Amino acid sequence: MNLDALILLDTQAFLQQYSWLLYVALFGAIIYFMMIRPNKKRLDEQRRVVEALTPGVRVMLSAGIIGTVRAVGDAQLVVELAPGVEVTALKQVVIKVLGPDDEEFEYSDSDSESDSELEPPAGMIEGTPSES
Repeated sequence: MNLDALILLDTQAFLQQYSWLLYVALFGAIIYFMMIRPNKKRLDEQRRVVEALTPGVRVMLSAGIIGTVRAVGDAQLVVELAPGVEVTALKQVVIKVLGPDDEEFEYSDSDSESDSELEPPAGMIEGTPSES
């Protein structure tokens, strides 16, 4: 027998005996690239967002609530939802810092409409639903 034949037989025997190890390594690589790596990137992005929070920044919370950051602590922050309405939330619930292009409505601190100008929605009379 020549040396090339022995190497080929030895390689085939190795692959037959340890082929399961190759499958485990392949499965581990797939898990890493499909699940762990994207999640790690998301966590890094969330960490950057949380570190960049400063008072006066408009943010979106995980519940879809949009507000303005008023105070930032070590683990919590105070978010103003409307003038005079503030909530305390954990920093982790901030999913996005909003820019000028993300705002759909323009808000101001002054109230341009008085309560007398507001009309109840259709089907509502003095705060109670109409019966049909």
